[in-house]
Amino acid sequence: MTRPVQGIETDRGCDLLLITGGPLSKVWTHRKAIRLGRLSLQFYSEHAISKRHVIFGESAYDAASMEMPLGWGAGTMASDRQIEANCLNAQKSTGPKTEEGKAASRDNAWKHGMAAEVDELRSPAFLARRASWGQEFRPRTESAEWALDRAVAASLRIDRCDAEFHTMIVDHAERAAINWDLDREAEVAAFARRLDKQPELLSRRLQTSRHGCEWMIEAWNRLRIALEANGELSDAETSFALDLLGLHKDLRRGRTPLDPPADVDRKTRINQIIDGEIEELLGKKARGLDRLDDLYRDHALRGLGVELTPKCQLLLRYERDAHRRYHRALRDVGTIATPAPAPVVEAPQPVATAVKDRPAPAPAPVPAPIPPLSTRGPETPIPIPSFNARRTDDIVMVPLRR
Repeated sequence: MTRPVQGIETDRGCDLLLITGGPLSKVWTHRKAIRLGRLSLQFYSEHAISKRHVIFGESAYDAASMEMPLGWGAGTMASDRQIEANCLNAQKSTGPKTEEGKAASRDNAWKHGMAAEVDELRSPAFLARRASWGQEFRPRTESAEWALDRAVAASLRIDRCDAEFHTMIVDHAERAAINWDLDREAEVAAFARRLDKQPELLSRRLQTSRHGCEWMIEAWNRLRIALEANGELSDAETSFALDLLGLHKDLRRGRTPLDPPADVDRKTRINQIIDGEIEELLGKKARGLDRLDDLYRDHALRGLGVELTPKCQLLLRYERDAHRRYHRALRDVGTIATPAPAPVVEAPQPVATAVKDRPAPAPAPVPAPIPPLSTRGPETPIPIPSFNARRTDDIVMVPLRR
């Protein structure tokens, strides 16, 4: 059974829901929820929903002809002083008011600034480079000016990425010198927390590094301590031991490597497995994992491998994007802008002289006549170096063929 609610008025200008009459004679502001037992009264603005609705459970009621179940007013209501205090507290959390405060709040989520061009357009380096490139390209139109601005901003972004990359190299080397072991142990711990999900994969991944083998040796030693203290492993410890062995979850229903043969008790069998696993892990460390870890650390001390980190990968992606925007803007500048004209250098004018003062030109030399072949002298040998000679300074006289 329902009854209509009386005295509901809406002020569409200021987004207020005024409920008059009864215990709900209050003015509720935008998105102010009223909890009345099972009733949740919510006000929605005109831009979100065309009509004003009140939500009750999973049903919506139109505010123009609202009908609510009996007993809708049951429950504890907030007093007038509480409502006034809430309104006063809400006025204190409206964000910054001044331009300085708004500018500071914009930097709250700032991380590296590589995704925005505003910083480059405000910097003094931009103004200096823009003036220099403006003299070189001589943009004549407003669109050419805009393209040149983007080219200069992209070039500054490339410089920033390059400087940040060198900073990452230095930080990577310093971190390797200070925190190498702790970082590797943290990586191993991240793998180990998922060991129960994929034991057949992660147990082998842990055995590929020195710190992973050390973690597994410590885990086997803890299982030995629990076995000696209690005389038997619990179900959780048994499952953890099978995870260290890399046994798949579906292969544990029958006999497992922890189950002893007929002539050996279970405790002795587990101790044998622990001794064998620790000995194998120590052998892997001695055979090459220790030297491999030292090699990786030496590379990190020299700054190698920083380009493989996620942070550096993101930086290189920003740099590639800046290069693309730079070349695109330069093409636009070359298409729109008019190149600066080359300076015209006037040739010196010859000094005119009188004809009578000019000297007479010298007669051209007459070439000597070429004698016929029959009147020529004997063939004159021409010195030509022989490439078959043993010494490079030996000269063999070879007559010139006609």
